[in-house]
Amino acid sequence: MKKLIFKTIILTLAVVVILAMSVFGIMSLLAPTAMMDLTFRLGLTQISGDYAYQEYERSHDIYYLARSFIISADAGHNRTAEKRFDLLLERQDFSEFCEEQDKATEKELEKLPAGIPSAVREYTYRGYVFGLGAFVKYRLAGSDEARESAIELAIEETAQAFPSGNSTVVLAVKAAEAKDTGLCTALIARMEEAEFEDSALYQDIVHMLEEAV
Repeated sequence: MKKLIFKTIILTLAVVVILAMSVFGIMSLLAPTAMMDLTFRLGLTQISGDYAYQEYERSHDIYYLARSFIISADAGHNRTAEKRFDLLLERQDFSEFCEEQDKATEKELEKLPAGIPSAVREYTYRGYVFGLGAFVKYRLAGSDEARESAIELAIEETAQAFPSGNSTVVLAVKAAEAKDTGLCTALIARMEEAEFEDSALYQDIVHMLEEAV
């Protein structure tokens, strides 16, 4: 009798697992956006990025492509991130999308009480994307020329006044966090060549890179 009960329990559990996997598979195919949000809340960020890309392939909505790129880049999946970054740059609506993201951010910040430090936006969306893209390409570069080209991506996107939250700042922060002395050294030299405005922010970034070296 006990063996029969035990077998029944095992069989029931097996059926439940199979049904759960089936539902998971069906949801993955029919509702990738729902799975994207679910896996992100569960801390499965890379899987969430893959679901975002799956939704992009289905809908061609640039939002999901951008989200999948940022998640892959932050997770250190450089080859996947590079492919998605290149696809972003090929989109004719990329600049317009970046402007829309900045406007949406501004609206959210306007809802916060006055005087809260977090109400000051640190990065433009375009600057953040290009900074991440430059870092990804640098990490994958197999030659000095390719590494220089990656750094140039961030430099060319940075205005002479060196405004807050530019792509060079993003690349510098990523380089310092990774303790990539080669990138830090090369970036310092390229920033000096670019002759950016010698602001407090510029000096802070150079000092951060020098400390990382």
